[in-house]
Amino acid sequence: MAHFYQNIGNRIKGARKKRGYTRKHLAAAINMEEDKLKALEEGRIRIFTDQIARLADVLKVTTDYLIYGNK
Repeated sequence: MAHFYQNIGNRIKGARKKRGYTRKHLAAAINMEEDKLKALEEGRIRIFTDQIARLADVLKVTTDYLIYGNK
């Protein structure tokens, strides 16, 4: 299961960088502490559906992309 969260974290980080956002900027945009966002990107903690929805909205990607990698 850890691999699953690492994949989601990698997609979050990639989408963040593609948009040109710093971790600090994205964390503020989704009302999350920067260290928690870092842990999500590294796949060290579980992500919840509301967090995925907020991230997808701000990053302009689909929730399917963040979860499964589908474009």
